[in-house]
Amino acid sequence: MTIEDRLILLLARGRLPPLLAEEARSLLARPLRWDRVLQQARAQEVYPLVHRNLRALDPPGIPADFRAALDALGKINALRNTLLAEELSSVLERLAGAGIPAAPLKGVTLAESLYGDRTLRVCADLDILVPREAVGRACDVLLGGGYDHDEEPRVGAAEVDLLLRSNIEY
Repeated sequence: MTIEDRLILLLARGRLPPLLAEEARSLLARPLRWDRVLQQARAQEVYPLVHRNLRALDPPGIPADFRAALDALGKINALRNTLLAEELSSVLERLAGAGIPAAPLKGVTLAESLYGDRTLRVCADLDILVPREAVGRACDVLLGGGYDHDEEPRVGAAEVDLLLRSNIEY
């Protein structure tokens, strides 16, 4: 394992215990390939945690371009997750208004639960659990709210219910 990979493993945590913080400081004092750190943090989608923990450690010698890139990624992720959280709230209200029980899964909800901060997880979509018997109605509510299917052909509530009764995943 490279020094950079070990550093990523240490920094990709919600909480950095003192012993691991010392190990991270030790690694940060060594010559690092900062481009590799950034590339791996992005590839593993842990750059929000890496960013936060590096800010907390505040080691000297972090290259300005690396810091700027991580700051920019953090701001973009924070904005995206804020928008996703707002949209999630809207969707849950819409479903509740239609009498459909729904629970958010993963994404911004998980980040808030694990880290107390929805910006510390990279998210790209909304995952919502609804009862099996309400999937068709939930699709109709979402379609009525401006959402669209990614799949062809377009299916409505009746088709979704038929697919689910046939044990075909949808």
